Amino acid sequence: MLELQRDWANQETYNEVLSIAKEHGGAYGLGVPLR
Repeated sequence: MLELQRDWANQETYNEVLSIAKEHGGAYGLGVPLR
């Protein structure tokens, strides 16, 4: 799923992708800060 974001400077989809990671990413999702 994180490969879909590719460029983390892309602010258009940044928060949406990280929201999915937080919800479904297990231990990785716990450490994800939303901007």
